[in-house]
Amino acid sequence: MTDKIKIYSLVTLGFLLGMTLFVLRTGMVSGGDSAALDEAANSPMVRAQLMGGPLTSLHDDLSGLERLEAQRSENMIDKVSELEGQMILVTFWATWCRPCQKEWPSMLRLVTILGKDKLRIVSISEDENNAVIENFFRGIETPEWGPVPDPGLALILRDPQQNESEMMKTHYGTRQLPETYLIMDGRIQYKFVNERDWTHWEMRNFFERLGHARR
Repeated sequence: MTDKIKIYSLVTLGFLLGMTLFVLRTGMVSGGDSAALDEAANSPMVRAQLMGGPLTSLHDDLSGLERLEAQRSENMIDKVSELEGQMILVTFWATWCRPCQKEWPSMLRLVTILGKDKLRIVSISEDENNAVIENFFRGIETPEWGPVPDPGLALILRDPQQNESEMMKTHYGTRQLPETYLIMDGRIQYKFVNERDWTHWEMRNFFERLGHARR
């Protein structure tokens, strides 16, 4: 009887030790992933500002914005949250903004690299009319996305509001162009101020880590 008790105790102790090691190991992996993600977000090329606020109805509603003629035949999206994809970039820009001009090609390429199931773009311009936006994209046309990006890569919108207090960029808290916000799981997770090389290895590493962390 005593031997059976000893064996049972040893088995129980072994199980408890195994569970303890599993919990510790899982915690260390999660902590390591979190630390690696923080490091990637703070890298010189990424410089992502942690936000973490909810995507409110003012952030989400796109119904008051104008769509380019070339994209109107596609399914109409009235909300940011209606877009499929793990991550959504909401970017505020204008064709007359030189930093915006410089970063657009690399931003589009990042979507093609990661895949639109992982990343989508909602672009909101404050230009005076749609014609100048269409001309801008014709100037950067490539075989990858044609004269105007496929809405599956980037939804191109124009804010017709003249009153700055009612503009979409004001709801997000944008003060300069370009500014870009990363939306994940119904929250505004990160903010990027000024232009980026979105295909730089540090930026790609950041987005890949985000995708893995979300699984």
